[in-house]
Amino acid sequence: MYIFVDESGTFTFADKQNAWCTIAAYVLPESKRRPLDGLVSDLRFRHGGGREVKLGAIPEKDFVRFLTDLRKLGGMAFALAVDVSQHRRDEIQRHQQVQVDKIAQNIDRMIYEEGRRMIADLANGLGALPLQLYTQLVLQVELAYTVLKYAPLYYVQREPIALANFRWRVDQKDRIPNRYEKAFLEILPGLLQTKSLRDPMIFLKGADYRHFQRFQYEAGAAPTYLKDTYGLDVDTSGDSTVNVGKIINDDFRYVDSQKFSGVQVADMIASALRRVLRSNFDSPEEVALALGPNMLQAPKGETTVRLLSLDQTGHPDEKAATLVRLIGKYARPMLKE
Repeated sequence: MYIFVDESGTFTFADKQNAWCTIAAYVLPESKRRPLDGLVSDLRFRHGGGREVKLGAIPEKDFVRFLTDLRKLGGMAFALAVDVSQHRRDEIQRHQQVQVDKIAQNIDRMIYEEGRRMIADLANGLGALPLQLYTQLVLQVELAYTVLKYAPLYYVQREPIALANFRWRVDQKDRIPNRYEKAFLEILPGLLQTKSLRDPMIFLKGADYRHFQRFQYEAGAAPTYLKDTYGLDVDTSGDSTVNVGKIINDDFRYVDSQKFSGVQVADMIASALRRVLRSNFDSPEEVALALGPNMLQAPKGETTVRLLSLDQTGHPDEKAATLVRLIGKYARPMLKE
């Protein structure tokens, strides 16, 4: 499967309310790559002169029609949003320092100098990120794990062969990967592996996971360093322990969005969601209704679009919350009927 990722917004602090920033992933089985290229190509020629077209250049009704056609391909969008107007600078600094300290406390536990140096560089790299990039990194980690937790469960019921590969295509902002992009790729596998131990991926009993087996440790073969070195009470004896690092590093690339239709779709979904939350469409309800069928119903107690905060204060705007519930109401069910 392809996982295309892009974001909308700068994640910088803002005084104005409803300063939403969003990150979206569009997941698509490889068998549907060509139909997606055709759908996006048609949109580009109608509204972008054959070049990459941004949401602002697409009439609202045409974009709704595009979302309606998009859902027929069988792809799935995942998205997270944060209202940075509710972030206090000192709280985000504290959040960042806590994460840096958690990484740094493992330096002395490493047996070899190379390992100690790697952990120290990781902690320093995370701590050096500007706060807006740190906020973006936290959301991208959450988004990646949301994809890992639910996309395989969805597609194992519908197209099991999609689990044979995980091809990550993330929008690259510069011609050469910048400091943020390097830090993200370095820290992502470790953070996701830790999250997977606390909140394991869900497996459907009796489903066809043959194509996914190369991403699973054999029974008793999972690494024991988390227990042996860090003293964590982790059960790695089962037969479904996932090698998350291998899923991330299977095929991860920062790419030019102009060359990848899927990244353009992720960009449009992230931008559309941001505008929905800010009520910047003529009819945000109509766009929300069109977004819903391209997304997945959330588990009980959660929302299809996750609204996150790195701070502990404030509540989302009620209009925005209502639109998120509307998206969830028309989202696709996880279990195949």
